[in-house]
Amino acid sequence: MSNVTCSYTSLRCLFRTLLTLDHALTFDLQSIYIKCAEAAKRKIRAILHKDVNNSSIVKTKNDNPYLFKALHGLNVKSLSLSIRGRGLNVDHEESLSQSLSSLTQLKTLSMKVNYDSPRLWKALHGLNIRSLSLSIRGGGFNVDHEESLSQSLSSLTQLETLSIEVLYDSPSLWKALHGLNIKSLSLSGLLYEQHVESLSQAPSSLTKLETLSIEVNSDSPRLWKALHGLNIKSLSLIIMHGGLNVAREESLSQALSSLTKLETLSIELLYNSPGLCKALHGLNIQSLSLSGLLYVQHVESLSQALSSLTKLETLCIEKWYNSPGLCKALHGLNIKSLSLSGLLYVGHVESLSQALSSLTKLETLSIEVLYDSPGLWKALHGLNIKSLSLSGTCEGLDVDNDESLSQSLASLTQLETVTLYVKTYKQIELPQSLKYLNIYCDGLLPSKVLELVDTLPTCTQRIESNRKLCCSLL
Repeated sequence: MSNVTCSYTSLRCLFRTLLTLDHALTFDLQSIYIKCAEAAKRKIRAILHKDVNNSSIVKTKNDNPYLFKALHGLNVKSLSLSIRGRGLNVDHEESLSQSLSSLTQLKTLSMKVNYDSPRLWKALHGLNIRSLSLSIRGGGFNVDHEESLSQSLSSLTQLETLSIEVLYDSPSLWKALHGLNIKSLSLSGLLYEQHVESLSQAPSSLTKLETLSIEVNSDSPRLWKALHGLNIKSLSLIIMHGGLNVAREESLSQALSSLTKLETLSIELLYNSPGLCKALHGLNIQSLSLSGLLYVQHVESLSQALSSLTKLETLCIEKWYNSPGLCKALHGLNIKSLSLSGLLYVGHVESLSQALSSLTKLETLSIEVLYDSPGLWKALHGLNIKSLSLSGTCEGLDVDNDESLSQSLASLTQLETVTLYVKTYKQIELPQSLKYLNIYCDGLLPSKVLELVDTLPTCTQRIESNRKLCCSLL
């Protein structure tokens, strides 16, 4: 909608009408002129997106008090505001504050701004939200704003989940987190060595914390010490540059082993190292996710680490270079769920086949490959899995070898759920045990749609199907 003049109350009525619709939509306000008490009109340029759950995303280049007024009193449970200008203008603080406090159903709030300001923090004060996400794109937290941030966060008495993304961290951030009653905390940005002392005091004061996610520039023994003895159940570590320094292996190992309640661990590195595998040894975790460049020379360490995780049920390995050695590291694990994403070469399929067939308790298998091959489908043959997901790294699978895939699927006698991400749909034979079929297809001829529909009645059980297709008229 463009070149329209109206009052902000009319715009609010329009928003309310859009929220009553039972489908997702994106509403582009290209040039909306708001009648003001002043002589001049105020121009609004914003994009409003709403999903089926009435979660709303509002993106605007500059903050505008009349846009905030138009949001007043809306029945939204989730709101995302993206202000791409220089942050909140002091004159607009009151409008934003009043609008946010009027959203009585609001549970989740996400805000992206270029710069923090005490006006922003004051606008958040006393909200009854459960989840808050803050992204400061243009820098870190100004030390002069520490008190405002601290007061606002401590006033959010219903807050359970907090996510903060900054370009540069500061001691002010860590001090503002102290003593919050949150259950989940996510921090991302450039963490500097000189600020880790402040960080080490923050997590230990979060007595109700169960889930912690930290993205840092590089690993640090002080960072690992900050994690020591926390009562968290889930930990995610992302190290953006490089891998683990071998000299810091002992610090990480001690920190992880001290997390006695830890159930889920996710680690993402740029480069893998034997030190990481040694740090994992003997943990009582139930779920493990590893993302990074796993090389063959580290497979022996990985194999020993994985076999020592006696309670492990879910394993996810991403961004890996496939090798027979890596497949051997999976051999004989007691896991129930396995997800693999990486470069799978046909020459290594025999190793993969042996590894998969040795996973006698496996129920769920997800594989994402760069190139599919008949060897891949043969590796799936005869598994006792209940759920299977197959996809390509960049886009859907070619499925040039549909006969091999059909034979493998037909051999999976316990299979109940199949999810396929394919470029073009080809006729495949579905197993008789199938209950749920999900197909995501980039391009599909109408005739192929009919073939798919004709296939479903051949299954003896009732099938619930979900088909997302991009049909071609050619």
